[in-house]
Amino acid sequence: MEQNNNTKKKEANQYGFKLLLTSKSFVYNALIMGKFGNTLKYYRERHNITKLSLAKGIGTSDAYIRQIENQNYKPPTFDVCEKISVFLSLSKNEKLNLYEAAFLERIDSEKEFYEILKNTIFVKTKNKPCEELSNHIITWHIRKMVYKRLQKIDSEVCHIIKVYANKNQIEVSKVCIYDTLIQLEVKEASIEKIQSAMPNLMKLTSGKIKSEFQGFSAIPNIWKNNFEISKATAENSLSETSHLIATKGQ
Repeated sequence: MEQNNNTKKKEANQYGFKLLLTSKSFVYNALIMGKFGNTLKYYRERHNITKLSLAKGIGTSDAYIRQIENQNYKPPTFDVCEKISVFLSLSKNEKLNLYEAAFLERIDSEKEFYEILKNTIFVKTKNKPCEELSNHIITWHIRKMVYKRLQKIDSEVCHIIKVYANKNQIEVSKVCIYDTLIQLEVKEASIEKIQSAMPNLMKLTSGKIKSEFQGFSAIPNIWKNNFEISKATAENSLSETSHLIATKGQ
């Protein structure tokens, strides 16, 4: 009897599991002590499944299973581990043991990447300062003979500009329309973002106005192609009246 127990203990240690001696029999501890390949081999043989059967069951080759079990091949992905656990009909604890062994070994295999990158991208991400938002005045130039028509729909024009600006992730707080130009007050940290967004915003708002209101269809574009950006200050900040119609300078 003692010799039989020693044989079982030796066999169990081949799979890297801690063996527990009970009054009736030897049982394998749920804590995984070995590598994923040992864990997989133990569960596969415990459930009387050959490497070939397992390979066919999860859609791979028996050579792949052999590499994992005998050649310390990197553990498979979660999806493949899930297929293995289903095909072997693993219990909840067995499944967790298998997942744990795969996870720990995959993490360990990627440690070289971490050592290289921990002082580069991770540090940059962690220490990247938040950009402070600031107000900018954007000036669009109105084409000739358009001002009088815009005067009749000034509130609608301001609303259209704010709606399309929001769709382009640009926050417009105020809009003022004058006889030759229109000005927007924008809150944004990046001038480059404003410069990139303005041409499309001008095109979209011009098209919307032309399609929604009469009298603009013959005009190629409501706004001229050029625009200016300046930093908002206490002196040049726009009026709180969002759709002020006036002559510039009055």
